[in-house]
Amino acid sequence: MPAQPWADSLLPTSWFTVWRHKVAVSRAEVSRWVQKHRAGQSAPDTSLIMTCGNFDPLHFGHIDGFCQAKSWFDVSGNASMHLIVQLDDDETVAEQKGVGRPVWPLPLRAAALAAVDLVSLVIPFRGGVPDEIIKLIMPDGYFKGSDRSWEDTPERQVLERMRIPFFRTKRRIRLSSSAMIERVAF
Repeated sequence: MPAQPWADSLLPTSWFTVWRHKVAVSRAEVSRWVQKHRAGQSAPDTSLIMTCGNFDPLHFGHIDGFCQAKSWFDVSGNASMHLIVQLDDDETVAEQKGVGRPVWPLPLRAAALAAVDLVSLVIPFRGGVPDEIIKLIMPDGYFKGSDRSWEDTPERQVLERMRIPFFRTKRRIRLSSSAMIERVAF
């Protein structure tokens, strides 16, 4: 049986009470958020854009990528662009990055992302490919950092099927979470 993508059992909400309104930990919470933002309760020209990653630890290179994504989708100065970040659980980060990772546990990574003004919603999830979440939200665009090509983007198949535009941010700032951790460790 595949892992459930929803992280409702992973996050003690007391860890990020201040930003709780920006973190969705169940399918119902994501559905309500999407319905609110797609059903005209916000501006009719609302754009939802998404990305996915482990953000361990979050650094200015990630923030710069969020700024680039916002500029691509916010060409008219529309304040109704929403950036949704799907956040890998601790097991997935450990599988992808190796021993000693994540540096920050999921609740801290979720709180850090939720504290970023550019981020409208954080969705922690289990497993490697967030297909179900992408299908539920049906974003207007999807982006990844410069370290991912289209060919090695795990979400590629669902994005192709749904005809969701894919963008890759440019590495304008030479930062890497792994390099930062290695540098601090020595």
